[in-house]
Amino acid sequence: SHLNPNTETVFEQLDRRGVRTASTPFLIYRGRHRHEVTLQGLTGRAIESGLLKFDYGTWGPKELFYGDIYASMEVPCRPSSVPGRRDQYSACCAAELINCDRFDFLLLSFPDNDNYSHRHGPAASVDSIERADLSFSEVVRAAGGMDSFLDEHAVILLADHAHSDVDRPLDLIGSLSRDWTVLQPSEDQPDRAELAISPTSRAANIYLLTDRDNPRRHRRLVEETIGLDGVELAAWLVTPAGVPIVREGPGHGGRSDLVVTVTSGGREMSFGPASLLPRRFGKKVVDRRGRKWRVGGDLGTLGASVESGRLETPVYPDALGRLYSALAAPHSGDLVVSAAPGYECLDWGGASHVGGGSHGSLRREDSEGPLLFVGCGPESASEREQWSLSDVVPVITDFFDARR
Repeated sequence: SHLNPNTETVFEQLDRRGVRTASTPFLIYRGRHRHEVTLQGLTGRAIESGLLKFDYGTWGPKELFYGDIYASMEVPCRPSSVPGRRDQYSACCAAELINCDRFDFLLLSFPDNDNYSHRHGPAASVDSIERADLSFSEVVRAAGGMDSFLDEHAVILLADHAHSDVDRPLDLIGSLSRDWTVLQPSEDQPDRAELAISPTSRAANIYLLTDRDNPRRHRRLVEETIGLDGVELAAWLVTPAGVPIVREGPGHGGRSDLVVTVTSGGREMSFGPASLLPRRFGKKVVDRRGRKWRVGGDLGTLGASVESGRLETPVYPDALGRLYSALAAPHSGDLVVSAAPGYECLDWGGASHVGGGSHGSLRREDSEGPLLFVGCGPESASEREQWSLSDVVPVITDFFDARR
């Protein structure tokens, strides 16, 4: 229910076309088929004994397997929520789906590599990728070998993010609590809080809760946050006149002329969609994905350069598009923070992946992942100057439309 109801998942789009959809453990799976909780494994025993109350059905693809919680058909696969054992379960379910001819489209997730890299660091993930490859070989064997598998299936291999090494904690909660009243979990008097902080690995959202229409207060928050060791950049929304936009709830009060201001290393720049801003705002540029922006201030804030009207941000891939999307999201913070290399935000339990790997910042090291098309998609990677995860679903839907 947290997903935008106006944006269909790939499963909803394909279900509408009559394509048989399936998914193994993956967090985003909203679809047109109802699934009830299945009582399997430790989770099932906890539910049966009354130790755990969980009776939520869900909507998803036609075939859905999610560890102990959901299984759309009986399979001889041992469900597990334990990191290190989930890839085997995922492969087993996929192999059974092939044996029973139960899908046209399968989102096959191998999640163990993420946990392994979090614990041991990106360099060590060669081992976990090898294990994922061995799990995938079980799926290929079920199809009769690689030649037979590729005769029957197109494949898109991708990661949803990258990882970078982290060796230092970024304690946003503790640091800002020195001068601000920060909302605590299960707070008895939430109205007294001045800030709410949502740390998310190598990024964070910060929300102003009181005196929200005070530009000086907003600026103080920006200056204190960007001054912390481990904060590389901070960004927020302003009007074209430079006044910070404050939220009284989800959304932006109907405004569409949103401008992002970002600061880093003592520099500051602003940008917004060229179609919504006057010429006097700044220079018109085009990014690698063909979107048109107007930019003002110091482009060095994002290590950016402009050549013949084309904007390049090599340190932060698709920087303008990603920052704009993050801040324009209805539940975004009043300030979005991206961590410096090597830092990860401590969560509310004081935990982090320091000593291992993490992700979430705007930097290239956290953002660039593999994208491989086999039997579908473009003829060459050069068909786009900047590829994105958002390009994958259209390739999938076009593939099935062409097969009608």
